[in-house]
Formats: sequence, structure tokens, C-alpha cells
Amino acid sequence: MRPVILLVVAATAVAVPLERTCSRQCTGSSKFSYRPGTVYSYDYRTRSETSMQGTMQDKAALIMDAQVDLHVLGACDFALELRNVRLTEEGGTADQTDFQRSLEQMPLKFSFQDGRVVDVCPSEGDSPRVINIKKGILSLIQNSMNK
Repeated sequence: MRPVILLVVAATAVAVPLERTCSRQCTGSSKFSYRPGTVYSYDYRTRSETSMQGTMQDKAALIMDAQVDLHVLGACDFALELRNVRLTEEGGTADQTDFQRSLEQMPLKFSFQDGRVVDVCPSEGDSPRVINIKKGILSLIQNSMNK
């Protein structure tokens, strides 16, 4: 009886797909003609400034530079990957090596249909802060124009 139980467990483990898709459904529209297997690379730069109301001296600015790669995995499935992330404080360098590594560590899979990000499927190891930064980058690629 034990060999039968082991066989069922082994069959279940083999049936799990190795690469999970993110799209719940796919319209199959090729409005923007992205080709599976293609990687689109972009230079990304953002500057974030925080300050205290009522004072000019209590403000800080953080600049993030990165290479953004959009991997076309399928008709509606994509992955965003960050490389060469550099964080700098205005007027100096921010020592945030661990955070830079966490931004580069895992891709963010997403469903992209007719110019809209429909679903986002973060990796289990990504922190909410990392996911939010990647979602902010995804918001920049959305495009609802007609063909």
C-alpha cells in the first residue's frame, strides 16, 4: 500500500507547472505587437523628495537609476526585471546595498492586455516596498490609446 501512496504524491508533484502564468484570462489582442521571447530594455530614473511643512531645510531627495527589462513571456504574460539599480541621495551617495539587491533579486510577473496592466503576481520573497516601486514603474508603461 505504501508504494501506491508514494506514486500518487510523485504524480502530483510532476503535474505542477514549472512556470506560473499571471494572467487569469487572455484576450489574445496584439494591439501593440509584443513578441514572446523578446526583452524590451529601458533606462529608468526617478527623483523623490520629502520635506517638512514650514521649513526649507528639512528636506531630503533620493534618486533611483535602473535598467528596466520587460520580458514578454506569452501573449498576455510579462515580467519586469530591474538591473543595475543605483540609489543616491541628492548631494551624496545612499548606502542601501541591501535594498538595491532586493529590487534586483526577483522579477515581477504581470498580465498586460491592450495596454493595461490587469494582474500583478509578485514573488513570495519581495517586500511590499519593493513591490510598490515595481508597480510604480509598471504604471508608466500603461497605454490606453486606440490602435
